Amino acid sequence: MSCILLPFYFVGFALVRGYSRECDYNRTIFAPEGTTVTFLYNNTDILKHRLSIIRTSGSTTGYLYSANVADAPKIRTYYYDVSWKYRSNISFHSGSNDQFILKIDLNNVRMEDNGTYLISNGRDNDCYILYVMRTRIQPSHSQEENEPIYVFAHPQASLIKRPLTNATMVWLLDGKSDKETASFIEQGDLMWIPSLRKSLNERNVTYRAIQDDGRITEVNTTITVKYGPSHSLMLVPRKTHYNLVSGDIMPNITCTPECNPPCKISWGEHSKGKTLSLGSVKNKDSGEYTCTASRIGGQTVQQTVSIFVADRPLQSLKLSPRKTLYNLVSGDAMPDITCTSECNPPCTISWGQDSKDNILSLGAVTTEDTGEYTCTARRLDGRTVEQTVNVFVSDNSYFAIAIICLATVQSLTIIALGLCTFFIYKRKVLFCCQQLSEFVSKNKTDNTTVSIPQSNVQGSENRVYEDLKHGTRNNVYGEVILSTIGDDATVSTYENMSIPERNKAVAEN
Repeated sequence: MSCILLPFYFVGFALVRGYSRECDYNRTIFAPEGTTVTFLYNNTDILKHRLSIIRTSGSTTGYLYSANVADAPKIRTYYYDVSWKYRSNISFHSGSNDQFILKIDLNNVRMEDNGTYLISNGRDNDCYILYVMRTRIQPSHSQEENEPIYVFAHPQASLIKRPLTNATMVWLLDGKSDKETASFIEQGDLMWIPSLRKSLNERNVTYRAIQDDGRITEVNTTITVKYGPSHSLMLVPRKTHYNLVSGDIMPNITCTPECNPPCKISWGEHSKGKTLSLGSVKNKDSGEYTCTASRIGGQTVQQTVSIFVADRPLQSLKLSPRKTLYNLVSGDAMPDITCTSECNPPCTISWGQDSKDNILSLGAVTTEDTGEYTCTARRLDGRTVEQTVNVFVSDNSYFAIAIICLATVQSLTIIALGLCTFFIYKRKVLFCCQQLSEFVSKNKTDNTTVSIPQSNVQGSENRVYEDLKHGTRNNVYGEVILSTIGDDATVSTYENMSIPERNKAVAEN
């Protein structure tokens, strides 16, 4: 006997009675809901008796079909269940060893088809227990991201009890058991996913019956996770600020939200689709453009793109005065510097932390003011142009030190000159003494005597020796010393002498 399984769909639950001890033959059949189940009945005496099919489900027992096959090939049949007439296909075939085969194909099995089927010819009873398998997700209307879901299955684990049923039921997620993945929790005929993740979308949940003879029957359902749009929409290109000049080509911007099911996307009055296309832009195109993505049952998310279109490029800065380099001394007054630029629309101009407007005013500078000062003009589109001024301030203490050094050098020079004058004077006196000594020595050797009257030397008409010319002094020395003082005269004696006018005249001649 064989059971043919086809694709299935879901309906409701029903209880199934286990095997009957009155049956000569017992077999378990698992069939996914919506498939076709085949019952095969073999018996040599089938043509001698009336054939009946009875189904027992829960506490209800009822005839489904009966046939009088004794008059074969004319077989008279009767359907007690009208649905069986349209869903079943019953045929008879001759087999080997005088066996006759009854084949019953029940199409599109439903949950109410669960039960034990007794096929009897009045003497032999064959029993088939049919389990219609299915899974159901709760909540069925919404499987939102981060929310829990529950997957219920039939047949319930409580119905699968040995020795009445020879099968084991297991849960799988993408072919993995709960011991192989932490994505779900298994509790008998219930599989629980505490928190849906976007990664679980389109994942397969399997409820499988593994029979002792190795046959496997399973039902599958796919998890559909509803998500999006996320808090930030994806833009291609990713830029959210564009600074253009009139005539530039604005690139197309595609707004792509991540949604399941797909979101409705719009750029408002600018575009009803996901792409914003402006082409060649003008100043009037400046503004904010907002992409809106929304999903039924989900949130609405927006992403804004700012576009600024300038009439013309930013011009260079002008400084007044035009100098960009200043060399000053601490205490000097730094002239105010005015920074201007031609902008449309107007620019914001500043000197950074040194001045919030376009005028740099430092006043009296110190060495701490040394550095670079940059004027920046910024347009609404974010474009900037800069001009830098360099200021160097030297310390005036260096000048004071230079003056002190100069005064010190001058003082040292005067002292040096005084010392030089003193030493020159001393040298001249020593020279005169040396000359006198040589003169005396010479006159002693030659026994020469100079006759000068003593009274003339000490007279009132005498003149001081120092008034004589240098050329005359040597002669007078000898004359005075030899005639008046004698050989024992000294320099100190000479210092107090004076010479008469007539002797002076003689000496000069």
